[in-house]
Amino acid sequence: DVNLIRIPLSPFKGLDIETPPLGDKKALPVELIQKIIDIPYREEQKGNGYTLFNLAKDCFLLSLCFAGMNSVDLFRCDNLSDNVITYYRKKTTSRRPDKAEMQIRVENCMDRLADKYRDPTGQRLFKFYLRYSTPISFNRALNEGLRQLSKELGVEPFVYYAARHSWATIAHSSAVGVDKATVHDGLNHSDPSMKMTEIYIKKDWTNIWEANRKVLNVFDWSELELMYLI
Repeated sequence: DVNLIRIPLSPFKGLDIETPPLGDKKALPVELIQKIIDIPYREEQKGNGYTLFNLAKDCFLLSLCFAGMNSVDLFRCDNLSDNVITYYRKKTTSRRPDKAEMQIRVENCMDRLADKYRDPTGQRLFKFYLRYSTPISFNRALNEGLRQLSKELGVEPFVYYAARHSWATIAHSSAVGVDKATVHDGLNHSDPSMKMTEIYIKKDWTNIWEANRKVLNVFDWSELELMYLI
């Protein structure tokens, strides 16, 4: 305010910062995801809850079926109406005028899988919060289960977030052919250049639902035998 500049020259003026390289793609090949669907569940005993192996397998597939839903949103979501889940993506909800709203239709192949973890109290859509106190502990459990799963499959370890990368990659592949703009919307990403336009345009969720259906049709879900606690 008084024009007192103790360091008049910028020490960083001549510094060139290199753009960091892009991280490794985390998408899994279709063949590996099919193996995840087909791999048998581990035996469980009544009263001990779900094993991390079984829980991680199911939640990875739920994420894929819900167009790459993050674990925190799977943990928190509480709105299902007319077979459509509505949630607000935790990661970006505070930075978006629409609060990062997302609507995803529950396809037939995931009906029983979703029912397996339905919250009996009705407070939330899924009952994960009854076993894990925070989304962080829930995500940690999922990644430990996926480590066990990847070891049994004999592949490099992968994490829960790989489901999101996989959905996007499969959707935009030549076999499925979803355009990049729809993939962008399906991932619920925000485009800074479109912020004002997005305020005026009501989103058509059916494009995303159709894209998601095409991705799920790539796989054979018939071998997904769901093991319920007896």
